[in-house]
Formats: sequence, structure tokens, C-alpha cells
Amino acid sequence: MRAKAGCLFKAQGPRRLANGPGPALSHVLLAWLVTLPAVLALPGAHLGSRATQGGGAMKGRKLLVALPALMAVAGCARMPTGREVRVLAGHTEPVLSVAFSPDGRLLASASEDWTVKLWDVRSGREVRTLAADHCSVTSVAFSPDGRLLAGALEDDAIKVWGVPSGEEVRTLTGHRNEVFSVAFSPDGALLASGSRDQTVKLWEVASGREVRTLGGHGYYVLSVAFSPDGRLLASSTLYQTVRLWEVASGQEARTLTAHQDAVRCVTFSPDGRLLASAGEDATVKLWDVASGREVRTLSGHKFTVTSLAFSPNGQWLASGSEDETIKLWEVASGKEAETLRHGSGVSSVAFSPDGRLLASGSLDKTVKLWKVQ
Repeated sequence: MRAKAGCLFKAQGPRRLANGPGPALSHVLLAWLVTLPAVLALPGAHLGSRATQGGGAMKGRKLLVALPALMAVAGCARMPTGREVRVLAGHTEPVLSVAFSPDGRLLASASEDWTVKLWDVRSGREVRTLAADHCSVTSVAFSPDGRLLAGALEDDAIKVWGVPSGEEVRTLTGHRNEVFSVAFSPDGALLASGSRDQTVKLWEVASGREVRTLGGHGYYVLSVAFSPDGRLLASSTLYQTVRLWEVASGQEARTLTAHQDAVRCVTFSPDGRLLASAGEDATVKLWDVASGREVRTLSGHKFTVTSLAFSPNGQWLASGSEDETIKLWEVASGKEAETLRHGSGVSSVAFSPDGRLLASGSLDKTVKLWKVQ
């Protein structure tokens, strides 16, 4: 895969970097980049050259050697590239969900084969298999401290296992139908679950006690996600809507409507300012959390978008789709930066904590790891 070339300058002009070069230097750099073709025409000049003997050629080469640093100073975004580095095979049915541990050493994968598998990311070795009582595991999530793993079950329950022991800590019961999604709060105190019974439940992790039920969705709740500060919870439904809830009070803060079909997934940006949603209308939408305003629609997938993940630095958004691809989008511009082809329908995507790897779970029963930096 080749990265698409691009250096993004804001419409209002090159931005000033904190404690760094001011507008004057930025304009000089911009002018230099504009005249790059003329520089390339210098005798013997080519990208990546080192300074050697010779008048004009030597000067041209020195400038070109400095190009990456100059682009970084000017605020240019480096487009990601995607390269498949490993295939994790072991499940006997489709993989429905993947999640990295907070330290990035483990990857959890949930499957229709009634198991959750823990993988060593560095070696690709299967570390442990967790049984789920004869039903599919639809979603998995690590606690922020990495000591617990929650799994949503097709039979209306949620299992919580210890990590890395794999011992079952408890089973949470209270939903009346299949659980589609689970998410830990940023402080690890709460666990949220979304269900086919049209509710979201909040659970106290330490005790397993049900704290609150959020109703009024009217349709299946397909995905849940906490904001980075833990104050808001987003839930998406089969009926084209996304709801934002105040976690402390359980009150609905806002309803977002713009999708034309079921909304399969939601996720907050790392800074909490944006919410991404996607679903069966094959689009990804970005929302301003504070105002509820739709910021942008990302189009490019051919079929249902099943999963979303922001990179840890918030610059990129990954979307997995039933069209067998993962797309990487530049958040600031909405431009598609890269398309990765899994080879079968993609059910889940997740970035590693350092942002260097992307995992994709698929209907082909495999998990693929991609190097994206």
C-alpha cells in the first residue's frame, strides 16, 4: 500500500505552532514547497540525496534532505500506510469483536464459536481461550487497568473474566434479550451494556450491581460508548438514532438523527469533542458533541459499516465494513487516506494503544493485524 501524498494547509493560512515558528517562517516554508519543482530541476537533485561535492547540485540536495523536517515544522499530516503483518487463526466461527489491552500486549477476540481468545500481540501466539456457556460472544472490552475483560453474550448476560488468568469473576444478569455491546467507563467503575431488549444498563464493576437502566430507545440498542471524561454515554439503535446520556443523572442529553438506516456503532474521539457513528446506510458521520451538530459525512463504503475506531492521537478514524474493507480517514479533512482489504466482511476494528497497529476481526474467522505507521 502506498500513502497518498498530501500536506494540509488551513484555509486561513499556516497555523502558528505553540512556542515554535511564527507565520513568517511558515510562509517561507510554504513558498519553498511551491517552488519544489524548480528545486528538483537542479542538476543531480533527487529526493533523499545527501550533500556531496558540487555547487548548485549540492545546495539542492541539502534542501531536499531537510524536506521531512521542514514538512513537520509546517504542520503537515503524514498519511498512514497499511501493511498486513499477521493473521491470527484459531476461531471456528466468525469473529464479532476485537479489543487491545491497555498496555497493548494482549488482543481479545470474541466469536460465534462461543469463545473469547486472548492473543500475545508481539508473537501472535494464542495465550488462552475463555468459554462463554454455549452462546456467541458479541462484544468484548478491557477495563482501563487491564485486569478485567467483559464479554457480551447472545443469551442476555455479560461475563467478566480476570486477566491474564482467564478466571470468571462474575456473570451480570438483568437484560431480557441478547446483549450487543459493552464498554467500561474511563475510571473503570462502571460497565455499560446495550441490548436487544431496547435498554442500556449501567453496572457497578466492583459489586456487579445494576446501577441504572436507560430506556426509551424504542428499538434494539446496538452499540454503547463512554466519553473520555466519563460524563456522557452514547448509544445507537436499530432506528437510525444516536442518543447522548448524562451518566451521573441518567438523563438524556441529546438525540442525533441523520442516518438513513440502523446505526451499528458509535465511538468518541480521544479529546471527546467528536462522536463518530456509522451503520447500514454505509456512511460514517462525525458530530460535534457540544452542539450536536453534524460536522461531516464520510462516504466510500459500499455496504454496512460495522465498526469504528479513532487512532490514539485522534488524527485518524478507521471504519470496518461488510464490503470486506477497512478505510482510514483523516479526521480533520474527512479525506480517505487508505483502504485495507481483509478479504471477507469486517465485523470489528481496533487501534493498539500506541497507534502503530490496527486489528480487524472478520466473518472469515480470522483476526488480521495491520501496521499503520
